[in-house]
Amino acid sequence: MEFETAIALVNDAMLDQSGRLLNDAELVLFRGAWYGQTYEAIAHESGYAPSYLTRVVGPKFWKALSDALGETVSKSSFQSVL
Repeated sequence: MEFETAIALVNDAMLDQSGRLLNDAELVLFRGAWYGQTYEAIAHESGYAPSYLTRVVGPKFWKALSDALGETVSKSSFQSVL
């Protein structure tokens, strides 16, 4: 699956489940995770603090995505679920 297809699928699932699309921080996190980056690398490239991504954005995003997809996902497992 290509990144553009995956992000469209995720946005559709999030819209159906919670009535919203990914926000900027979630999109940055999703893109970095898609390409196998660490939280530190994602933070460095995006300007977000690593602790913000790992402690605030990440847990809420993976929970919201799990709810939207109907299956538990994480940074390391979401591609196989998609």
